[in-house]
Amino acid sequence: METTADEAGELAKNYVYRSDKEILGAFAMWIVRQSPFIEDISPILKDIQGECDKFGEHGVQKFYGNDRLKEWVRAICHGMPSVTQLNISKAAQKGEETPEIMFTSRYDSPKPEYDFVDLDALERNVFNQLLESD
Repeated sequence: METTADEAGELAKNYVYRSDKEILGAFAMWIVRQSPFIEDISPILKDIQGECDKFGEHGVQKFYGNDRLKEWVRAICHGMPSVTQLNISKAAQKGEETPEIMFTSRYDSPKPEYDFVDLDALERNVFNQLLESD
């Protein structure tokens, strides 16, 4: 059975297309916004570019619906070692003891070595940024 032009048009409406640059830009922006103390994000962006190269064509990623895009962003945020490493503070990476809970206020903030990236927030922010690209 052949697909009609109308059916093909409806199928095409369900696809979400994002360029590799949009994806890398969203990750770079939100990683830096959530933790401006990260010294070099280029290895992380290279890993994400590697994921883009696996699946995309001509620098464009094609997802069947927003749910697939969200799953892909989630897999990167929670499954890519260079990204999950962001969830560990510099002090903990050095083996230093870090407080389990820290309180902050308008007048003080935690030391930069205790800062980390909340991966769930990163996932949500990157996904929302990519949705707004339409």
